[in-house]
Amino acid sequence: MEALSYGILLLGLIFDIILILLVIVSVLLIYSLLQITIEHKTFESGIMRLVGLTKAGYLQSIFLQSTLFVLPSIVCAFLASPVALHYLFKKLGVPVVNNYFDLPIPAMRACVIGLFLGLCIPAISSIVPILNALSRSLSDSLNVQRSKTKGEVITVSDSKTNVLPYLLFGFLCILYGVSIFFLLPYSLL
Repeated sequence: MEALSYGILLLGLIFDIILILLVIVSVLLIYSLLQITIEHKTFESGIMRLVGLTKAGYLQSIFLQSTLFVLPSIVCAFLASPVALHYLFKKLGVPVVNNYFDLPIPAMRACVIGLFLGLCIPAISSIVPILNALSRSLSDSLNVQRSKTKGEVITVSDSKTNVLPYLLFGFLCILYGVSIFFLLPYSLL
């Protein structure tokens, strides 16, 4: 076991890094979904606040919506985990100790960690959308004539500007993004 301890430690570290990356991606995904939903439903939230919805009720509705984004994946994960463990144990040749209908049951610690992460991710990802939603006044929420987006004016005064550094920087940024998007998951696998 001493000869394999560093390998087991490295494998555990790799799984922890993958878990952290997946949690970050999940938080960003739910954050963007909530932000888009709150931006599009500004008028409806203003109407609900006008008829008496409190801030606590509004917070609860946003938390409920973010939890409903995650709830199907939690249920599917808990239903699919015995089948995935069965095939994984069969492939590795590990005998099944605790089983139900010849399927292994995940450990209680794994279930608690999965449930904790599944409920913690929507709570973390809804912090900034809640702050943005509560920062709007009631009159801004009910105003449908004025645009919610703000424009920026960019003027280019010198047409003889060297665009090569800008193009090079843009190309390097695109190359970096593509390498992170494709090579990082490939290297983790």
